[in-house]
This record gives sequence, C-alpha cells and structure tokens, in this order.
Amino acid sequence: MHDRQNISRIALVIDDEMSGRTMIEFYIQEQLGDIITRVISVSSLQEAKEVFLMENVFIVFTDIELHNEIGLEITHFIPEDGPLVVVSAH
Repeated sequence: MHDRQNISRIALVIDDEMSGRTMIEFYIQEQLGDIITRVISVSSLQEAKEVFLMENVFIVFTDIELHNEIGLEITHFIPEDGPLVVVSAH
C-alpha cells in the first residue's frame, strides 16, 4: 500500500483566459493548499491532453467555455471517477 502522504496531488487548470487561470490557481493555493501539491495551468484542451500524457492529474478545474472548445470535452481524457470542477465567469 502506498503512503498517501507522499503522493503528488496535481491540479490541472484549463482556462483560455489568463485572469481565469490566475483566479483558480489562487483559490487552489488558498483553499486546497494542504491537499494539492502542484498546479499546472493550460489554455486549451490540446495542452491539457499533453499534460495527461506526462502527469498523474489528481483533479481538473475547467472553464466550461474555451476558445472554440467546450471544457466538458476533457471528460474523454480523465478517468470516469476523476474529480472534475467546472467553472464559468459567464
């Protein structure tokens, strides 16, 4: 059994707006800093897919409306039981 204390918990933030990414990153650091060990922010689903190929993502925060994309499409790339938080400034 793995020691859960030493497991890296990566939060992936997907938002096409820099201000949106910054706001979510701040929230994660302030409210979830004792749970999340690292935050990776990207501006598109393509970048998110690349992160999933290289990292073991613990939770995903995605804007529902991305530039020419729908944030919920990320569900095709995360485990069925993977935590997903959908946000919107609209």
